[in-house]
Amino acid sequence: MANELLVNRVAVLSSVALSATAASTYGSSDGIYIPKGALVVAAKEMCIGAQTNLTDASATIALRVGTFPIISTIVQSDLGASTVPVGLTLLTAGGVYVPASGVLNVIAQASSNSSYVGPHNFYVEYYA
Repeated sequence: MANELLVNRVAVLSSVALSATAASTYGSSDGIYIPKGALVVAAKEMCIGAQTNLTDASATIALRVGTFPIISTIVQSDLGASTVPVGLTLLTAGGVYVPASGVLNVIAQASSNSSYVGPHNFYVEYYA
């Protein structure tokens, strides 16, 4: 097997309007494709607009490629209101191998105590 030159890339899932009123999948129709065999080395999130009801939002979100999670599940209230990208914790510290090609998406669960609404960008750095 010959050595391959991997290219560093960043996928951006932009203007995701998270809402905690119902469980939802965001980004599947955007077609931001990450190939099988990619190595995800970083994931970041940035708030890009006004947020409401953030502090009590208990809903969780997961960033995935297809059906495969790439970050540890986080609570929406932990996203914060930062206007600079904030690092998200990958499932494995050294990087996450993508076992099957898929579309970058965010899964959000409904919150039991908040109707949080807020727009976010998600950035995923990977080698492919």
